[in-house]
Amino acid sequence: MYPAHRTPGVYLEPVVPGKAFALETGIPVFLGLVRKKDLEGAGSGLILSESRMPGVFRVEPLRRDAFGYCSGAGDFFPRFATWTSAEQALGGLFRTGFLGPALRGFFENGGQTCYVHPVCYDDTLCLAHEAAAQALTELEDLAGTDLICMPDLMWLRAVDETVTDDDVVEIQNRLLGHCARTTGRFAVLDSLPGADTMAVCVQRKKLKGDSGALYHPWLEI
Repeated sequence: MYPAHRTPGVYLEPVVPGKAFALETGIPVFLGLVRKKDLEGAGSGLILSESRMPGVFRVEPLRRDAFGYCSGAGDFFPRFATWTSAEQALGGLFRTGFLGPALRGFFENGGQTCYVHPVCYDDTLCLAHEAAAQALTELEDLAGTDLICMPDLMWLRAVDETVTDDDVVEIQNRLLGHCARTTGRFAVLDSLPGADTMAVCVQRKKLKGDSGALYHPWLEI
């Protein structure tokens, strides 16, 4: 029994708190891009399969049946729900580049599901932006994702002398164009390593389209 109040219109009403509403994270595609020579000694848990472009190879776990896959136009993409499963499948790939730390950060910050499309390229046969274009073409028919990022792009800028700032912007524009064509997919773009605010503004002006966001500054964790 709740006490009656003499003031008109004032009364007590019991309220049972409902279940807290949890915001769901997006479902991203992490596009890995490394040089073939950087995978030397990565371990026997990975296989390289030829893509439609000479010099570009898809990197896949040795055991496909151990991980969820989604098919799009005849292509298969590994799907992961935990960092542990991703590390077991592609751990050798994470010894180089920024893909591994990006995936780990995604899951450690509440991420639930993601797809990974790692490719490597023979830098004696093709360039990084050509490999990126091929990888994006393969992803166009992948359904059920709303984000895309390429963490390795900035790592390549640091280790591959053939990759310039202009190449980075060109690949980022390819990402934006890919998102515009697929509809509903949003690009997460990195600012150039070591760039100050003025340089980032210059980089932003070179990007075409509104299907993505450029993030700055870099955070050290």
